[in-house]
Amino acid sequence: MMNIHRFRFALLLLTGVALSGLYLPGHAADRRAKDFKEDELALCQTKPCRVVAVHSAGKNEQGEALRVVELDLGKTRKNAENHAVACNDGHKHYWLLGGREKKRLLLDLCNDGYGARGTGVDEVAIGDNVITHSQSGGSNHQWDHARTVQLSPLTLLNETFKSYEIFLWESSLTETYTDWQKLRSTYTHFFPSCDEEGVMPKGDPEEEDTAKGERTQISLIPRFLEKNGLPKDAAHAVLGTCALETNVGNGFALQGKPEGTEWMRSLIVGDELWISARAGKLRARGDNWLHDDHLELWLANNEGISSDMEYCIPEKTDHKGLRQWGIGLGDGKVHAGFGAESREKLPITLISRAELRDSSAPDPIINLRIALPKDYQKLTLVLARGDGSKPVSLLATSKLEYGKAATLGHAFDIKHESGGGIECGIVNGRLDFIRSTLRPPFPSD
Repeated sequence: MMNIHRFRFALLLLTGVALSGLYLPGHAADRRAKDFKEDELALCQTKPCRVVAVHSAGKNEQGEALRVVELDLGKTRKNAENHAVACNDGHKHYWLLGGREKKRLLLDLCNDGYGARGTGVDEVAIGDNVITHSQSGGSNHQWDHARTVQLSPLTLLNETFKSYEIFLWESSLTETYTDWQKLRSTYTHFFPSCDEEGVMPKGDPEEEDTAKGERTQISLIPRFLEKNGLPKDAAHAVLGTCALETNVGNGFALQGKPEGTEWMRSLIVGDELWISARAGKLRARGDNWLHDDHLELWLANNEGISSDMEYCIPEKTDHKGLRQWGIGLGDGKVHAGFGAESREKLPITLISRAELRDSSAPDPIINLRIALPKDYQKLTLVLARGDGSKPVSLLATSKLEYGKAATLGHAFDIKHESGGGIECGIVNGRLDFIRSTLRPPFPSD
């Protein structure tokens, strides 16, 4: 993927011409001017305006035919200050006709370059009951954002966000993909090794990437900013599919060999972290909490952290904004770990510990509720097993390296919109994902 972007921007630098335009790789335009219908022509309510094309979008589940009408509204668009802004490809509208929406403005596009370099691109693809809008822009810092939307009923299906520095190694590429129909989000990033001076190495973007480091993919923890979409007793249920499950097939084995029956599920609701952990029969407690069955919570705030674009994996393990906490699965006791000399940094509080039963296992499932600090930026959870005298296995939500904030994971936010949202319910005693009715932020973000 990075080589494609490099080709694009190398070409731009050589020619000075912006590769801006609208691309429709899905359904071709079915009709031209002589065949336009009255309701399609009626969409033009201002001047200048003309219907460019009508695209078939298949049918919805009820068998209703869907059309996407493309309008050209001239070369400029008024901004919030009522000033005319030049649009490289012209001012474009895409309207949906048919289905439950009947008539809906989907896209209001004005490619003004989308950044200082002026190389912005809009791409629109129309398929059976879906539309995908991909947009890229930026300057030296480039970004790409793509959304796929079901047309009827209008629902956000998935989205991808990529960003990278044009004159840095491929290691600057980050990518987040969110499937809103499964409540799953993954984050991919190449973490380079710091150079001798402790900073991210730079290189020639025309050469092959040779930066030392490692690409990793992290499953992100869902974070409900409010309790909308959750039942009243959600906090006291075993977490199910309305949470991130970390197991041997979807997690990082940092040490030893975790058992195939072990898992932990995590969900953030407001300022609380909810965790359900299945660890089998809890082992005897020893003199050191690190040798017992416990959960580790690693947090980093924004002290000394700017963005993943500036991260590299240092040789040293100390980081002034990083804290580690341990919570005993057997007794719920909270222990300060890495960074314990600064207890005021990122404090946590155990709200509750409960042992719940589930039909999937004879041993109890441990439910924990933890109050989180307000200024954390990154977090990783570790399910740690011990035999009372030594650690046995570590299973984590990211490829954590001890004491290195760059290797911590993230959460992804779930915002409830007025026209839809995420719904979870308690099914057979578990908090499971039911459906997503998130509506896209069209026509503008």
